[in-house]
Amino acid sequence: MHDNTLIAISLCVAALGVTGLLFAMIVMTPPSYTLSQAAALSDGAPLRVNGTIVSVRSIGNLTVLTLTQPSTIDVTLDGTLPVSAGDCLIVDGKKERYKGTIQITATKVGRC
Repeated sequence: MHDNTLIAISLCVAALGVTGLLFAMIVMTPPSYTLSQAAALSDGAPLRVNGTIVSVRSIGNLTVLTLTQPSTIDVTLDGTLPVSAGDCLIVDGKKERYKGTIQITATKVGRC
């Protein structure tokens, strides 16, 4: 009987943990914006955008993607990504400025 009680308690705690992780994942997803709305946000604001790649440039260990939706914005990310012009991406990141130009610094990138 004692073993069954421990198993039941363990299962309840595990279920609560999984529920908590799912809730955190939903809450932590940044709000979605169009590219033009993203440009109007304050610098450092977390965001999610999607768009079609127009160009891909590599500068050392940095990759710069230009997305269009119809407006365009540059997305920077560390490392390389196996993508090409015409691919649709969903990007989570922060709005930043580089030399006065608005860009998104990506923290997570996925395909549409």
